[in-house]
Amino acid sequence: MKLITFSGAGMLAGLAELLACHGYSADDQAIALGMEAPYLLHHENSRYFAGEALYQPQWLNLFLHPRGFHMKAVQCASTEVPLLLRSLPAAMLTLSLHKEAPHPVVYTGYTSGRYLLENIRFPEDADEDRVSMSREMLLRRLPESVTLYILEKIVPEPVDFIPLLLQSLENMKSYHTDLLAVLQQEVTHREFRALHTNLFRPLMQEWQPLSALIGDLELAEELRALRHDYRHVFIRSSPKTILLSERLSRSSITTCLSWLYEDTVDRLHELGVDNAVMESRLSLTT
Repeated sequence: MKLITFSGAGMLAGLAELLACHGYSADDQAIALGMEAPYLLHHENSRYFAGEALYQPQWLNLFLHPRGFHMKAVQCASTEVPLLLRSLPAAMLTLSLHKEAPHPVVYTGYTSGRYLLENIRFPEDADEDRVSMSREMLLRRLPESVTLYILEKIVPEPVDFIPLLLQSLENMKSYHTDLLAVLQQEVTHREFRALHTNLFRPLMQEWQPLSALIGDLELAEELRALRHDYRHVFIRSSPKTILLSERLSRSSITTCLSWLYEDTVDRLHELGVDNAVMESRLSLTT
């Protein structure tokens, strides 16, 4: 039974359980490090993605392909799920076991009219490790639209992480610029929530547990303090609009991104990239 060992790693622990069904041993931390998650920042359609937002097949395959696996996502209606599961040796999906929000479970088999599921949870959670459900019970707990995550065996393929991390460095520079620009804005609570999804989430939610994972405890602590301030930008007594620079520290944001940038540069050095290569690559986009 694979457990969630750090915040936001439910999909990674689910993948570890899915891999175990195929005879490969890993855990959520090994997968995060193996896909270079602590250093990845993706920018697409005016939105920044890091951490949990990248735990989807496109990015998880960075870990899987060198190890001879490929993950694919199959979209289907909830009514199709029981029959599909019975045709598979294993699959990951999300559902509500009780009254909690949907979270990952791994289907491991069908016996005596029951669907066998491994519950992906934190070590301190009191929920059961394994559950079995009838078809009717399963259908009651599924959303209308379901994604099944399935592993296939492939010929192992190497992944070159260097271009991805160089792109992350470029994205960090634009991310810093965009963050400092938005600090000068007055926003409503509703606008602030939208900014979380598109802009603030990597810095204020995703990178703290990942920085601790790579041993940068100073950065993790700085991010924790910044997140505390972030959570208190709007409180019950707040005015309708707030100038973000009055609630969030420009210097703290810059410090965190500078340290993250340095960690990524150090990782590129470990992968064999020298400063001249990095400077020539980054200078093309500055």
